[in-house]
Formats: sequence, C-alpha cells, structure tokens
Amino acid sequence: MLKPNLKLEKIVKGILRYREPLSLHTTFRLGGPVDIFIIPSSLDEIQDIADYADQNSIPLHIIGTGSNLLVADEGLRGIVLKIASPMDDISFQDDLAIAEAGAKCTRLIADSLKHQCTGLSFMSGIPGTIGGAIAMNAGTCGNAIGDILQSVWLYDRQEKQNCILYSSDLKFSYRDSLLKNNDRFIVLQAKLQLTFGNISDEILTIREKLTKRKESQPLRFPNAGCIWKNPFGYSTGKMIEDLGLKGFRNGRARISELHANFIVHQGRAKAKEILELIEIVEEKVFKAYGICLEREIKLLGFRF
Repeated sequence: MLKPNLKLEKIVKGILRYREPLSLHTTFRLGGPVDIFIIPSSLDEIQDIADYADQNSIPLHIIGTGSNLLVADEGLRGIVLKIASPMDDISFQDDLAIAEAGAKCTRLIADSLKHQCTGLSFMSGIPGTIGGAIAMNAGTCGNAIGDILQSVWLYDRQEKQNCILYSSDLKFSYRDSLLKNNDRFIVLQAKLQLTFGNISDEILTIREKLTKRKESQPLRFPNAGCIWKNPFGYSTGKMIEDLGLKGFRNGRARISELHANFIVHQGRAKAKEILELIEIVEEKVFKAYGICLEREIKLLGFRF
C-alpha cells in the first residue's frame, strides 16, 4: 500500500488520489494504476506540483483527456498530473480566444461560435484539450492548431518560471511541435487568433465534418484516434487496408473495419495487445512499402 504523501497533500488543493487506475482517464479505457494522480485547481498549483516532483526526483506525467495515449497494463510510477476542469477557462478579446490548457477543444468551438467567431471548424470532433492539441499540433484536412496559435503561456520546469512562446518559436510541423514529448514545458494557457465571420456557414461545415466523422470512424468502441501519421504522399489507412488488415485482431484489440488507421478496444483488451498489434502493422507496412510508420499515439509505462 502506497503511503500518503503528506507534503504533497498540503500543496494540492484540487484532487489527489493514490493508485488511481488510468483506464478511467484514457479514451482507450486501458492502463494500470499510477502512484499518485492529481487534478490541480489553479495555475500556481501546477507549478508547485512540478517543482515538488523535480526537487524529489519523482517522475511527472502530464495528461489531458488521454485521447492519444496508451498506458501500460502495469501502470506508472510517479505522478500523473491531469490538466482538465477546473483549469478550463475560456475568454475572448475581440477575435482572440484565450483558453486554459484544460479546456476541451469541443467547448472552445462552441464558445467561439457564441462569440461570432470562425476559424475552428477543422477541429470538429477532436476530443482532446487545448494543451494536448497544441503539443501535438492537432488538426484535420490539412489544417492544424499551430496555424491559428498566436502565443502560449508555459511553465518552464528548467528555469522554474513562467514564460511566453510564440507560434514561430514552437517549430510546428505535421502533428508535431517543440512541446511534443518535451518534459521541460507545461502548457498553461493559449491565445488563438480567430476571425469574425459567417456563423451559419461555419456551423454547416462543422455539422458536415461531424457527420463524416461518425460515418468513417469507429466511435462506438474505445480508441485513441489515428495511431500513425500519414507519410508524405501516402495514406496510412489505405496502406493498411490494401494489405488486407481491416478487422485484423490480436486478442481483444482489432484494426477497425471503418478506418484502418484506428485500433479499437473490444472489451477486456490489454494495452499489451494494442502495442503488439501496432508493432505487427508497422512490420507489415515496412515489408510491403519500405516505409517506417511514425506514431501519433504516445506510450506511457512500457519497458523496452
């Protein structure tokens, strides 16, 4: 039994739990327990928790909704810091949206429409938070959040202070940025440049995108979105489909019949089975096409 961490309990004003199953906090609905699970209640609290972890050499893992995350069945050592509600405030300065890292992308879209702003339809259906979306430069149909990001307010764990970086500083590329897989910075808040525009057209575009998403993605089953990036000039889903792998199973993990770049969890699957299936697909694609697939999904707790 993990002993209570009394010093950390004094720091945390939000939620603190011991041995929390991370299957409750990932869209795959998989993942073993973490030693300490925290949902902070303020920006200052995030900084204090990060400083405590660093000073005591405790591994610190930052997550949002867990929508692009696969956590090992054995779980994680250290602290998982989930930046979500109540760290989800959204406000506007004219056509500039200011969103805390824990705000969901879906809510930002809805609030922007209420404010008569357009420019976020490409994010329709993205289930994550603003912090996670910025780190991986989330997007669809050739557009990404890095295209509209003006600046981001971060906590720099190395310098022990807040800082502001601008879009040009973040080295955005296809599903990537300076912040992806970078433990130094924690996203606190972002400013996004929107446009006052025709809300009716924007709503119509969003509805069309959501309808297409329902028809083409396996939303009935737990999943983590696209597993792999699309190599330049190729569709990963089509490559996998052309190899006859739609519906291919490994235990209770399965390549979706709707979209071959999705792996679904069909009840009682193990994270290990998902990872094994990922590796099987990567090997088959490499043998057939000579292409090394690059993962969008992030792995936590696996030992290699």
